[in-house]
Amino acid sequence: MRVVLNHLRATGADAALTALIYGAMALHRRSLRWNDRMRLPEAALAALLGGILATVIERWALATGRWSYGTAMPVIPLLGVGLLPLLAFWYSARLCPAHAAGGAQGLEPRT
Repeated sequence: MRVVLNHLRATGADAALTALIYGAMALHRRSLRWNDRMRLPEAALAALLGGILATVIERWALATGRWSYGTAMPVIPLLGVGLLPLLAFWYSARLCPAHAAGGAQGLEPRT
């Protein structure tokens, strides 16, 4: 049961961080629907914020012993964080090529 509770807590923290990034972008664009007409710089900024937060939290968790990597986990040398989450992010972007390429609800070039 403890494992389930730990996973639920981590999932809640992930959801809160996602909401924090979404809220920051909504304040920046002055609209709760900022992602309806997302531009490439905004998508890059949101991804950068998420990457920075994830890296800081992961390094903190590793440093405090809250988790560790198994021997099979490849680690990004300069960051010292696991490679698999980065690959999962890349793969999920590949699953939605129309959105990533700027489809009807995707990224739009600046005009």
